[in-house]
Amino acid sequence: MGTQGPIVSLLGYQQALCDMVASPDLCVQVRKDADGALSPYDITPKERGRLAAVAQQRGMSTNCTLHRLNRMTPIYSYMPLTCTLLGDDLVREMEQFWQDCKLEDLQFRPETQRFASFLHRRIAEGALPNPDLEDVLRLEVAAIELEWKIDPPVRVVRFRNDPEPLLAELNEGRRPTRESTISHHDYFVLLDARGDDIRLAVIDGDVPEDIASLSGYGHRELDRR
Repeated sequence: MGTQGPIVSLLGYQQALCDMVASPDLCVQVRKDADGALSPYDITPKERGRLAAVAQQRGMSTNCTLHRLNRMTPIYSYMPLTCTLLGDDLVREMEQFWQDCKLEDLQFRPETQRFASFLHRRIAEGALPNPDLEDVLRLEVAAIELEWKIDPPVRVVRFRNDPEPLLAELNEGRRPTRESTISHHDYFVLLDARGDDIRLAVIDGDVPEDIASLSGYGHRELDRR
């Protein structure tokens, strides 16, 4: 029982330090008002003083930058087209993501899944109105799952605009300059991972029944047209 206080205090100190590394805003708050900024943490006055001193160190900005680079790495690696399409909105969305979704680990798969779920929510809220974004995001999520060998090995992703010119520009690292609108024509991108590589093909029109059966692309998805 006599050690319970120090253990709780140590955990509070470690959590506060981790949160400061993850949040430059918290570091700024600690610099301005350590007592107020660190009040939610179960720490001693001595530990609060240490954290206030850490926040003032030049290296703290570097630590914050490295932390963010580590969190960005899986997203840039697995979702490059989505990042390119977001353009200037990417930084804003990443800031919001880091604020809403606390870091649980630095494993590529869960971090990418968390960001994809975050973007789906932002799209549903109307914060990201580009009609191409949801299609590109679903395409990259499908490709990620295929890379991780998640069944089924064949996927079909519907696009509301012709995907070929859009994907060609994004693959070259260029955000399309054309105005995005919703077409009345159906396009589908087929992802096939039954071989050594993931193959992509554009289906112009209805999805053949055999492909729909292999991919699990059924009536629920088709009703979204």
